[in-house]
Order: sequence, then structure tokens, then C-alpha cells
Amino acid sequence: MFAAKIKETTTTTGTGAYTLAGAQGGFRAYAVPFANGAPVAYHAVNASDPSQWEDGWGLLDTSAGTITRNLQESSTGSLINWSSGTKYIFCQPMASVLAALLANHIGTSRAGYLPAGAIWPHSGDSLLNYYNGSADVPLLPLALGSARQVLRVNDAGDAPIWGNDDGLNESLGSNVASAATTDIWADGGKTKHVTGTTTITSLGTAAQAGARRLVVFDGALTLTNGANLILPGGADIATAAGDVMEVLAETTTQHRVTRYMKADGTAVVAAGGLQIGAVQATTSGTAKDFTGIPAGTRQIVVSFNEVSLDGSDNILVQIGDSGGLETSAYLATAGSIVSTATGAVSSTAGFVIRTVAGTQVTSGSMMLTLLDPATNTWVASGTAKSNTTTVQVLGGSKALSAELDRLRITRSGSDSFDAGSVNILYQ
Repeated sequence: MFAAKIKETTTTTGTGAYTLAGAQGGFRAYAVPFANGAPVAYHAVNASDPSQWEDGWGLLDTSAGTITRNLQESSTGSLINWSSGTKYIFCQPMASVLAALLANHIGTSRAGYLPAGAIWPHSGDSLLNYYNGSADVPLLPLALGSARQVLRVNDAGDAPIWGNDDGLNESLGSNVASAATTDIWADGGKTKHVTGTTTITSLGTAAQAGARRLVVFDGALTLTNGANLILPGGADIATAAGDVMEVLAETTTQHRVTRYMKADGTAVVAAGGLQIGAVQATTSGTAKDFTGIPAGTRQIVVSFNEVSLDGSDNILVQIGDSGGLETSAYLATAGSIVSTATGAVSSTAGFVIRTVAGTQVTSGSMMLTLLDPATNTWVASGTAKSNTTTVQVLGGSKALSAELDRLRITRSGSDSFDAGSVNILYQ
């Protein structure tokens, strides 16, 4: 703080704070009063020897009538070790302070004489700072060098960080092990890898609403749709290694997956209506697989066109999830009507279509419908006919350990396919 025509005296000795002799306790008896704790620029000179002088700044204690001493310049190059006698103290701008003012007080640290509310640039990291009386708050980057300055905000969302960079780069955080509550917000990094295979029902607590994370899955697990984990299509998602999702915190605890990209390129939610798979010929081999069935699928129609085996094995349809195809615990039966005779076959290895003879050619469909998403229980029904007088009627049920994402058409024994084709519809 500066003011005109202010002069005090002191008899202070040594290098300690100046005790002012003014009748009003120092720098307070004038038209411009000084607040307690205000920084004051001073010039002190020996009343009996003007060649002995000191310029500096200090903090004023209006109660004690003292000023602390911080050297700017002196006749000796250091704080004067005053001997006894009277010294004059003037409140006046110092040449060094005026020079600093012309340079906007730039430096590697805030000049101690700057009061609260002052703005100063940092010469090292090119930040324009605002001093609020207790701390320096970064305001803007400065073009002090060839590197462009960019703003980063930490994960708590409260402290701006400026740094030299050619662009704004988001960081990769540490891996997070999957758990019922998988906290993707816990530490630094906008991108997180989730490891493990544990089913996820919650993503933890975000620092603030509006926060986002990009999550990469390293393995197969189930994301469970719910009130606080809102998934595309409102259905659970079976992840695979390499799947990526973007998460938005609508509140600190309610999170919405705004984008989900499957590693195999399939859609996580069907575009609408029945989707059709790729036709597979059943002219050879022992199994025809349909994979990448999207999460949220509720119904699948398996179509057979003149499918034949080279023996009398029954045809099986098996379903599975991210853990693989399941080959047991089916409750399935197919009955056939051959002229006036009837027959039936049961299977625990898959939904079954009965084969009466090795020359049978099967055409028709099997419909699989999701009965209970909570238990991933599917039921099957269908009809088929052969090139003979055989008519098939079939049904069954099967609960999976996770959401269905694959299906196989195979046989009950060791025969191979030798004719026809198959495909699926799903929605």
C-alpha cells in the first residue's frame, strides 16, 4: 500500500521489525488510513547519517504500531543492523516495486507485498494468478513460450490445472476389478479398464453429476440393468473382452450408459423388429454356430430348410451365454407322427427335433422365447415336417447362467450334416 506525505520515526535497533513512534500507532493519522495487516512499502533512513538507508516492504500491525521488514534494497545490500538513534520511515513507492508493477509483478512466486485481490503472472508455468488473501487461484494461461497452455480439471472437479501441451489429453486410470459395485470413479483417469468376470449392478459414486467415464472390459461379465445402472434398451448386457462403454453420471449414484460398442461390431440393441442372421449351409460339419446375439434379445426363431444328417441322430439346438454353450440340464421333448403311428424322444443336451430315419429331411422352425430375464430361462416350441409323412411337435425349457448371446445347431451323436441350410431371426 502506498500513500503520499507519510513520515514516521523509529528508534528501533538491530534487524527486527520497526516500532513506529507516531502518536496514532503508525501510518494511521493521515487522510488515507492503513488496514491492519496491510503491506506497506517503506524507505528508512538514519536521521543523523542519510548515507545509511533501507528500502523494503512489511506488514503493518496497527495495534502494536509495528512494520515487519522485507528487504528490497539498502545501502549495505542487506537489512540494516541499526544502532541507537532516530530513523525516519517514509511510506513511498520503491523503484523496484514500481518496476515490478510495470512488469505486472511477474515472477516464479507471488511477491509478498501484493495484497488480496492482486493478479500476477507466473513466469515458470505461464499462469495468470489471482491472490485471494490466502492462496493463489489460477485464472488463465499466458502465451509465454512456444507451448500452448491447456486446462485440465481433476477428478473431483474442483481444481483447474494448467500445463504445457499441444492438446488436451485425458489420462488412463488404474484398472478396476469387477464387483457388484464396481467403482469406476475412485481415482484419476477418464478411461478405465474393468477386469474379472463378476456381475456388476452398480458403478459406485461419482464426484459430481455430469461426470463421464470411458470403460473398457477385459473379460466376460454381466452388466445388470437397474434404476442406478441404466443400460441401452433397458436390458442386461453380456460383455466381452474389448467391449467399450461410455458412462454419464446423471446424479452421483445414478449412471446411464450413453454408448456401448461391442468388440465384434454387433449392435448391443437391435435396431427394431426382427433381425436376421447369416444363412449357414448344413451340407457338412457337425455344428452350426450363431454368435454375437445382442443383449436384450427376447425371442429367437430357428429356421430349418431341408436339413439332413448322414445318420439317424436327432437334431439339437443348444443355447449359451458369455461362459459358453450349455450342453446339459435341458428339459426338451419332440414328438413325431408317422402316418398313423406316434413316437417321442426326450433330451437333456439341447432342444430336440426327432429323427425317424437316416433319410429324413427336416424343414420348419423352432421358436425360443425368454420367459424370465432374472433367471435367463428360455422356453422352446415348434413344428417341422420331413420329406416323408413325418410331422414334428416339440417343446422344452432351459435356464442359462447369464444372458443368452449364442446358439448352436448340432446333433445328438456323431453324425454329420449332409444337406440343407439354417438361419435365425431374433428381436
